[in-house]
Formats: sequence, C-alpha cells, structure tokens
Amino acid sequence: MTKIAIALAVMLGTATTVLAAPKSFNPTKAARSSNAANDVYDIRGWYVGSDPDATIRSMLAHDVGSD
Repeated sequence: MTKIAIALAVMLGTATTVLAAPKSFNPTKAARSSNAANDVYDIRGWYVGSDPDATIRSMLAHDVGSD
C-alpha cells in the first residue's frame, strides 16, 4: 500500500509540473526543411510541415484544423 501511495504522489507531482509549464510556442523557431519550397504554412503563417511531393504538401495544407 505504501509503494502505491509513493508512486501516486510521484506521478501527481510530475503531472503538476508538466501542466504548469508555460505553453508558449513560437512558430518562427519550428523545425523547417532544408528546401523552403517544400514547407507548408497555414493561413496564420504557422509552419505545418514539409514534403517534396506536391500532393502531400496539398494534403498538409488542407488537413490543417481538421483535428
């Protein structure tokens, strides 16, 4: 029973620090491909992904926001 209580306390402590972390994301610092022509951005200018295939880039652009 003591081991379970300790494990639970550790998990809750870890989850609390992760949830309390700042949620800032700077889209200008996201990883990009070595060829900028392969990059896909959404309408806000946020980086979505990269692919050399134009069909895949089209799918990336259309799938944004479908979550």
